[in-house]
Amino acid sequence: MEKKIYNYLWLTAIVVFSGLTTSAFAQSVGINTNLPTGTLDVFSEGNSNLTKNIEIVNSANVNLLTLLDNGYMGIGTSIPSVRLDLRGTSGASNIIGIGNTNLSASTAKAGALKYVDDTKELQYSDGTQWMILEADMVRDCVIAENSYNLMTCPDNTTTQLGNWITVYDPTSTFDPVTGVFTAPKTGLYTATFSIHMVITVVAAGSYLEGQWIASNGKTIKCTNSFPIAGGFMAAITCSGTITLSAGDTLYPQIFHNMGIEKHLRIYGDSLSPASDLNFNNLSIVIQ
Repeated sequence: MEKKIYNYLWLTAIVVFSGLTTSAFAQSVGINTNLPTGTLDVFSEGNSNLTKNIEIVNSANVNLLTLLDNGYMGIGTSIPSVRLDLRGTSGASNIIGIGNTNLSASTAKAGALKYVDDTKELQYSDGTQWMILEADMVRDCVIAENSYNLMTCPDNTTTQLGNWITVYDPTSTFDPVTGVFTAPKTGLYTATFSIHMVITVVAAGSYLEGQWIASNGKTIKCTNSFPIAGGFMAAITCSGTITLSAGDTLYPQIFHNMGIEKHLRIYGDSLSPASDLNFNNLSIVIQ
């Protein structure tokens, strides 16, 4: 029975691989080798790295796979220039899919990649731990100022700070009219605003409070107290770091009880208008 199987495989090998040196032993087939070491053993006889060892095409004669003599493999291309080349002519097919794994970074070894479904992140192994693969993309950052737009702040009243002029907002996440920022992604954000009131009377024992209000219920508060009455430029800087989920909003507001209505110092509030610039600024950046 064994001899019949051997003869059948031998005959099949001769028919299929006509013109090649073939050998078949039980369940092993060798091409260009009499001593196959695997189920199918192909020994290339190419005389250059560009010799095609294996080539597979479909019924439309479109390349599916090419293996060169130097070990370079092309999927969708017949001229791979790297170890694995997917840069074929069919644009919709030139992608790879990366899945998740429960292997440790040390088991997967350095250089391995995985896609974490929960956090939507690509991670790579450095041989010890899985690291987030950072992308070189536009960073979510807002810079705004107000040197020209009137912003009044009544006494004993909470006022949402708006009327900003956007300086930088590449992802269009900030509404300068209302001062509302919408988080484009989940992360840790550092928010800062600095404002200066026009020079007027300030009541003794009064204070100016700045706040960042997030839609998720979190708040950053900062206070500047004035124990002695006088006529000066009351100011406050309010800064802090807050966690926001994608879609959460964040905006600045103030409260004061300095005795009279105030407004932010802007161009034209003094005899030297140019000296009134750059007193009111805002920035928000993701960490």
